[in-house]
Amino acid sequence: MKLLIRRIPETESVFEFVLSRDQIRPRMAGRPDITGFTEARVNVRCARVGLTVNLRGEATLKLQYLCSRCGNDSEAVWSLPIRHVLSPRGGDRRAFDEDEGVGYHNGQDIDLDEVALEQIAVAIPEQLLCRPECKGICPVCLANLNEEPCRCGVEKNGEKS
Repeated sequence: MKLLIRRIPETESVFEFVLSRDQIRPRMAGRPDITGFTEARVNVRCARVGLTVNLRGEATLKLQYLCSRCGNDSEAVWSLPIRHVLSPRGGDRRAFDEDEGVGYHNGQDIDLDEVALEQIAVAIPEQLLCRPECKGICPVCLANLNEEPCRCGVEKNGEKS
């Protein structure tokens, strides 16, 4: 979805759109832990001050993945934040908060699909867990510590009990 910068109002406007699985797939190519995903529903509030465009919203999609600790198949709906400020190339980056995503536009238009795809790729954690308290797998006996106790007696510090 392309937006002409001069047509973006200075008051906030809401844009809702869907990113297809085909659009998302290249951004997931380097993630062997992600085994599946749905299309993403994107809701973005957009406002312009001069030529600077402020984007706020979220993208929601379902991920199927392997837990980074225990290796179990997992599935969760993720609501990923979109916070991005776009200014004309050559603009002063110091004017933005450090926690803001800062980018540039060509002075003519903004591709909301590309901004949302980039924000999705950045927002998905590198280590996906089946649940926050996942205990993982014993490195010696390979017991899934979420389902059974360690069979070899190795404690968390790596020493036998």
